[in-house]
Amino acid sequence: KEYNRKVRDANVDLEDKLEDVDIEAGRARIRQAQDFADKRLKIEEDYQRKIAEIRRKYAFDLEEAARQNDAIAYLRLLRQRDFDLNEARIDRDESLGDVDGDEGRKTAEAARKRKEDEEDARRSHKRKLRDLNQWLDDQEADIQKDYKREIEAQIVHEEQKRADMMKNFK
Repeated sequence: KEYNRKVRDANVDLEDKLEDVDIEAGRARIRQAQDFADKRLKIEEDYQRKIAEIRRKYAFDLEEAARQNDAIAYLRLLRQRDFDLNEARIDRDESLGDVDGDEGRKTAEAARKRKEDEEDARRSHKRKLRDLNQWLDDQEADIQKDYKREIEAQIVHEEQKRADMMKNFK
């Protein structure tokens, strides 16, 4: 009975540990998703700020070139503005790519950690069961020793009784 209770307790403990691993992995996934969403949002905000800054920077110069009917300056400013806008877009895309790469690495690392935690819990459970089996074997050995001692004591007692009866009989 005690052995069965201890095995049940060990199994419940394993289930609890695996549930804890699942809960922690879920929490980590949520934190990670929030962190990377925040990074993407910041990149997009920075990009929008750069775009607005570039447009403001060139708006005045383009207006001035148009007023002066300087088509060459106007076209040069348009090309430079488009180049700067494209550079900002490229920078944003590279930053988002870096974030995606980081997220992929973190996701793989989290999956590896979860697997390791599950393996640790299972290994601990296996050790508990091994220890319980050893405890059961020890209990059985003790019972066998006690039984053997009891039988030997009964034999000695019976021999003593017989010897006493023989002594009384003579």
